Amino acid sequence: MKKAIFITLFIFMYSNATFGQTYYEQHKICSEILKDIPIGDSLFWEKLKVRDKCLIGLEIPSFEVTTLKKEKFELGKMKGKVVVLNFWFTNCAPCIAEMPFLNKVVSEYKSDKILFLSIANEDSETLEKFLKTKKFDFEVVPNGSSILIQTLKLFSAWPTTLIIDAEGKIRFLQRDLLDEGDDSFLDTLKETLK
Repeated sequence: MKKAIFITLFIFMYSNATFGQTYYEQHKICSEILKDIPIGDSLFWEKLKVRDKCLIGLEIPSFEVTTLKKEKFELGKMKGKVVVLNFWFTNCAPCIAEMPFLNKVVSEYKSDKILFLSIANEDSETLEKFLKTKKFDFEVVPNGSSILIQTLKLFSAWPTTLIIDAEGKIRFLQRDLLDEGDDSFLDTLKETLK
């Protein structure tokens, strides 16, 4: 019974998605599935996955960041490039566990057509200290939790990874790549880079 309700809500959300809506308008529609469901409810996380899948194909809101190396990136001006965004922090065990996999992805796919950007919710000093002991080949951005929570209005769960295509549209959105399996991520990245 619960599965039937879940599938019905999933179809309802996709059938009610209107092309041409802004990210925030569609986010509101997609988030209806979470209405009145407490985070502790057993269905919350499954419904959150449905909500996130509903956001696939939307143009991501632009934001500007400055990396630890003092490079500035404005997402709205990155059109023409694929962007992999990874949200993380230094005391997050799943974040650290997926770093070797993400480093391997960078080494295999690095080119001028793709930007690997990691957005952490900690200050520069904390990140620089951490990165002396752990290798992370993404461009690292400090103090970025507001991008995940306020700009993108996503659930505050780390790690969260997105793939943004060359047109600025979300092609992949998932928490904890290793927990869910990385095949979908790799398949989407390969397809997006074609």
